[in-house]
Amino acid sequence: MYNSAVDMWAMGAIMAELFTLRPLFPGSSEADEIYKICSIIGTPNETEWAEGLKLASAINYQFPQLTGVHLSVLMPSASKDAINIITSLCSWDPCKRPTALEALQHPFFQSCILGTSELSLSRFSSCIMLVAYASYLFFQLRCQHKFYGPVDEAPVDEVSNSSTADSPEEEVPAISKWKAIGWHAILTLWVSVLSGYLVDTIQEHRTHGTCLWLLLVSSCFQL
Repeated sequence: MYNSAVDMWAMGAIMAELFTLRPLFPGSSEADEIYKICSIIGTPNETEWAEGLKLASAINYQFPQLTGVHLSVLMPSASKDAINIITSLCSWDPCKRPTALEALQHPFFQSCILGTSELSLSRFSSCIMLVAYASYLFFQLRCQHKFYGPVDEAPVDEVSNSSTADSPEEEVPAISKWKAIGWHAILTLWVSVLSGYLVDTIQEHRTHGTCLWLLLVSSCFQL
C-alpha cells in the first residue's frame, strides 16, 4: 500500500544517487529490482521485516539470499551521518523508516544542510560580488590610465592651431582613483553586513527551510 514511507524510501535512494551519480538499485524489471535491493541491503529476515516475509510466503515467493554490502563501500565520499540516514530510509520495514519530521532531526541535516553550507554559500556569493566590483574598478582605472597616457608628438604649430581653432570639452574619467577606493570600501562593508544578516536569518529559519526542501522533493513523486 502506498503511503509516505514509500516516499522516504525514495528519498534515501535519491540521496545515495546524489553521492554516487548513479542509481542505487538499477533494476530492469520487478524481479531484477528486488535482486538489486537484496544485493545492496541484504535479504530481509524475521527481525528486519517479519510482515514482508509473511506476505512473500503467502504468494510462494522467496527473496534472493544475499548478504548485501555496507553503504560506505558504495559511497566512500559520504559521511557517517549520511550513511546512517540513508540506511534508515532504505529499511525493509516501512514502519522502521523515519518520517520527514524525524529525518529533520537527524545530525546529517543539522550539520550539512543547515550549518556550514549556507555560511559557505553566503561567503562565496559575497566574494563573487567583490571580485566583480573589483574587476569593474580595474577596468575604470585602466581606462583612466590610457586617457592620461603618452600620445604621439605633433608639431608645435599644429598643436597650437588645433587648440585655438576648436577646443572641445575635455573628457573626464568616469571615476577617480580615490573615489574608486572609497566605493570599494563601502561595498565591502555593505556585503559583510549583508552576509552576516543572511547567515543569521538562515540559522533562525533553518527548520522551515529544510521542511520546504523535503516538501519539494516529495512533490516530485506526486507529479
